[in-house]
Parts: sequence; C-alpha cells; structure tokens
Amino acid sequence: MSDIILEVADILRPSYLKIARAKKHILDLQREIDAFLGTKPAKLVIRDDRAAGQTIRSVKQNSPVPETISLIIGDAVHNLRCALDLTVFAIVGDKTPSPQSVQFPWAWSPEKLEATLTTRQMRHAGKNVIDAVKALEPYPGGNEAIEAVHRLDITDKHQLILTAVSSAEMTLEEFSRFVPADTYRAQAARPDKRNITLFLTAGSEWTLNYRFKGNRTERRGARSKIAAREYEADVQPTFHICFDTSLPVVGMMPVIDCLVGMTTRIEEACLQIGRAHAADLLGAK
Repeated sequence: MSDIILEVADILRPSYLKIARAKKHILDLQREIDAFLGTKPAKLVIRDDRAAGQTIRSVKQNSPVPETISLIIGDAVHNLRCALDLTVFAIVGDKTPSPQSVQFPWAWSPEKLEATLTTRQMRHAGKNVIDAVKALEPYPGGNEAIEAVHRLDITDKHQLILTAVSSAEMTLEEFSRFVPADTYRAQAARPDKRNITLFLTAGSEWTLNYRFKGNRTERRGARSKIAAREYEADVQPTFHICFDTSLPVVGMMPVIDCLVGMTTRIEEACLQIGRAHAADLLGAK
C-alpha cells in the first residue's frame, strides 16, 4: 500500500508544482491590480442636463487596464491547464503508442466525451480513472472551473485575455447609495427584487428624470435653477478588475476571485484522478 501512495504522490508532484506556480502568479496579479486600482482609474460622475430636466450618472475610466494584468492571467491559467494534462500523462503516457495525443479530455458536448476519451488516449487508464474523469464533467455546462481554464487557455493562445474595470456586484439596496431610491424602478413587480444584482462598468450610463413638485410654473422655475455641470459623485463604488463581458463562463466575474476558485477546483480534480489511479493500482494487485 505504501508503494502505491508513493507512486501516486510522484505522479501528482509535477501537477502540484504547476498549481503552486499558478498560485504565485495570482499573488503577483493581486499586487498589480492593487497598484492599478490605487491610481483610481475609474469614477462615478454626474452630469446635470437643465434643458432635459435630467441627471445622467456614468462610469468614466481614466486609464486602460495594463496589459501586464492580461499576461499574468494567461500565465496562471496555462499552469492550471498544464496541471490537468500532466496528471493524465503521468498515468497513461507510457502505456499508449501515441503519447503526443495524451491530454486531459475536454469535450465540446456530453455526447462527445466518450470519443474524446479515446482521442486523448484515456482508454489506456484504469476504469476508476476513466470514471473519475467522467465524473468531473469536462464539457460545457458541466464543470465550470475546467471549462473556464480550457477556454481561457485557448483564448490566451490567440489574443490577450480581455479585462475591464467594474464595480463589485451590487444589490438594488446597495445601488441606492449611489442613486436616490425614489428616482428609479427596477422590476418592482418581482418579489425577489432585493436579490437583483448590477455591475457598473466603464461606459455604463443611466439617465434619471428630476421629479419636481408643484404646479407647472413652479416646476419650470425649479428646472431653471439646475446648473448644467459635470462632477464626481460624493459616494463612489468599489471598483475591481473583472473579465470582459465577451468571455464565456467568466464574463464580468472578478478576476482574482475567479482564478482562486478555479485553482481550488483544478487542485481537487487532480487529487480525485490521483486517488482513482491508486484504486486501480490496488485492484490490480
């Protein structure tokens, strides 16, 4: 039994080194993001329009997200993808006549998983390993962490991974700190409206009509007193760096939180496959 434990530990060691490297990249990324957000690259501004009797709130970004952030994200994601590949290669790489085809199997639909297992040489693994891989649901709509890692790794091979400055996810109750609660209505008929969430990204803009009291003459007088000006809002949301909306699975998700979650899930996946291989080795004795 001890020899099996040592063999599995040896199999997982390269994968864990890659995961450790990904964690280091994430720490470096956090420092880069903190430094960038420390420059206050975005702000919530208010523009009063006297003629229209409106106030326009918008998020303005003063400087672009540094490309270094995209580069570090790509490095972290690639290490996570490599961790999966190294795990399965250590198990079947010396058993298949086509080791160059060995890769952690990602299928583009549940129906294609069986064929992908064959293409990626996983039929040379034991039954418990194959069952463990299937249980991970490596296809769209299955394991989101594995899907995110796979898609982002492909994206990083062709272009920089896009990010955006965004506020944190907010409930309507939190949103009312930035906009007077009596000036908007958001799906008020829904009983769960307190759970509706919003993001404020660079370029976000919404218009609110002033509500003047009194007769027509009094309302006109009140409108004429509105100064046409643009100014920074007294209360500012907390901004984060999120994945761009164009990215599947992770769009509008905070980069750091997302990468930390992905790392945990990939580490768990490698361990599950390693344990399954131990079961196969034990059964063969």
